[in-house]
Amino acid sequence: MNLEEIKKKLKEIMCMAKETQFDYDKENDTLFIFKKDAVKGSIDVGNYIVDFTHEGNVAG
Repeated sequence: MNLEEIKKKLKEIMCMAKETQFDYDKENDTLFIFKKDAVKGSIDVGNYIVDFTHEGNVAG
């Protein structure tokens, strides 16, 4: 990877981080990581719940 590719990737990562929200529930010891996109559906995978947008992207 050259320097320009690294800079581009870092910009993409920073953009995704700004769009991601976090919330921690101390009472239930639960960390919520989500985006503010509308959710079409969710799948329960063990200790995790994966939310999907109407476009098929992972929202939380």
